[in-house]
Amino acid sequence: MVSALLRGRTVPLFAVSLLSECHLAGAPLPTPMREVAIHVVQARDEVEACARGAEIGSGRKHAYRNMDGENVSWVFQRVVECQTLYDRDLADGMEVSSWLYEGERLCLNDGWSVQSPEPS
Repeated sequence: MVSALLRGRTVPLFAVSLLSECHLAGAPLPTPMREVAIHVVQARDEVEACARGAEIGSGRKHAYRNMDGENVSWVFQRVVECQTLYDRDLADGMEVSSWLYEGERLCLNDGWSVQSPEPS
């Protein structure tokens, strides 16, 4: 199912990858915990799409108390990647972005990486 926003659109769509980091009591964890969330945005160009992504990322900041009563917060770090979505017909369940990596870590060009989970 395609939303009304996407039908007949003339402005391109982008997949914007946003990096957030978990903080405990206002500081990063000793072993960093990070999330990459991918959002679809409509923008005139990549610069505008990245700016929209940064706005979305900043708005995703949230905080809560964990089971031990400690303050946990998720803090937006940056836009990791912005890709044009060339497919004219977006549909429910369609893949809009993926990350391929070898070995145990996903490494981005600034050296940030994420460890693969241990096999169960």
